[in-house]
Amino acid sequence: MRRAIFVLVRLALLALLGLFVLLVGCHRRRSRGPTPRRDAVFGSMPHARPNAVELDRDLVYARALVTRVTPTPTAPELARRSVGARVFLTFYAPPREPVVASGLGATVAESIDAAARDALGKEVDFGAARIALDLVVDVRPSNDDHPSG
Repeated sequence: MRRAIFVLVRLALLALLGLFVLLVGCHRRRSRGPTPRRDAVFGSMPHARPNAVELDRDLVYARALVTRVTPTPTAPELARRSVGARVFLTFYAPPREPVVASGLGATVAESIDAAARDALGKEVDFGAARIALDLVVDVRPSNDDHPSG
């Protein structure tokens, strides 16, 4: 009789341990969040916004591509590993109007490369221009009630 109780207690403990492992595993899978959306025009849209340090590195890389100061600049590590999203490069060189170039590639680095190639085909003084880099992280439908005035 004691042996039967001992076996039942062990089985109950194993069942509780199994349930705990299952619940922890499900929670970890949920906490990763949904996979990024993929759009034909804007690329992958991650749910986390890139941090300022990484965007600064991407901007330095973009400037090196268009000014051609470095023969073959190396893309930042995170940009090479991140899934591609549409990148916009805007060049401000007053008194001229801003010039916008965009690109989309398989990775963020390739998107920056494509935007830089697009910019090279436009008339811009890259050495004097201030560059802004925008990375698409979310796209939503427009609000029809928004005043357009």
